[in-house]
Amino acid sequence: MNTNTDIPEEELEIIEQYVLKQMPDDEYVAFTSKLQNDTILRNKVKSVRLLFIGIQEATLNDKIEEFHNDSFSSKKNEGKIRNKVISMNRWLVAASVIVVIGVGALLFFNQSNKSDKLFAEYFKQDPGLITAMSSSDNYLFDRAMIDYKTGEYASAIESWGKLLKTNPGSDTLNYFLGSANLAQGNTHEAIGYFKNVVSNRASVFYKDANWYTGLALLKSNKKREAIPFIDNSDHPNKEVLLSKLKED
Repeated sequence: MNTNTDIPEEELEIIEQYVLKQMPDDEYVAFTSKLQNDTILRNKVKSVRLLFIGIQEATLNDKIEEFHNDSFSSKKNEGKIRNKVISMNRWLVAASVIVVIGVGALLFFNQSNKSDKLFAEYFKQDPGLITAMSSSDNYLFDRAMIDYKTGEYASAIESWGKLLKTNPGSDTLNYFLGSANLAQGNTHEAIGYFKNVVSNRASVFYKDANWYTGLALLKSNKKREAIPFIDNSDHPNKEVLLSKLKED
């Protein structure tokens, strides 16, 4: 089997086994887990699934042609013909469902793929703040900032979350909790924290929070919602990104 996507032959065979559920249970679980963090792999699996839908539709067309050849060759099998008509009607209903789902899925995945590509192109996580690591009350915050900078997002989120409980109005904590969640892929949570910041125009993080809110919404395939936030930022790439979003 060959597809129009850039999928190596060996990888294609593995994806086919996964889609057809022909993998051993442990391999199937491992592959499913890998899909959660690999956007490119998910898109390849979606492409293969859509290809199988096309194969099913082609098979259905062959069955329809076979039905016509058999059914009208003789008048002796009217009872069988009637049963075949009923059966074929069921086939046609199933086919219409497959086509509608297939077209809808294709449009959704294409749109989602565009949003993912734009997000990947323009997202660069906030570099964070300089840490002093003193023995002051800022130690927990600084320790979490080091975790954030080294990619230990879960630890940073846990520490900053504890601090936020005692200071829920902190724009700094909300901003970096949004940044850590977005970097970890927790898009919905990130949007919530960033919106807490953009509600305060006096915040020093206001402009940056608008940019990342827009990117998080873009990753969630909410382009129209993303545009005003990106427009309110002062990111150097904002005009280019806005023009791409308004093209569609």
